[in-house]
Amino acid sequence: PSAARAMGLATGLRVQRATGSAYERGLRVGDIIVEVNGRAVSSVEGFWDSVAAAGWQATLKVLRDGKPQSVKLAAVNE
Repeated sequence: PSAARAMGLATGLRVQRATGSAYERGLRVGDIIVEVNGRAVSSVEGFWDSVAAAGWQATLKVLRDGKPQSVKLAAVNE
């Protein structure tokens, strides 16, 4: 959340590592995840709870270089 606050946002998580299917689907290091399926993200636990509640498929709203982006994720066996 401190990275989000530095950008003037109340909530959000900064992506520190993006690999595998998350990277292939468009998630990048430095992205700020602000929503999962329309729900604001304020903690790592809340992020995973939202993803799990969605059946392991999620649309993330992220900010990249200050611009909103949408990233669709789905569970895969890696």
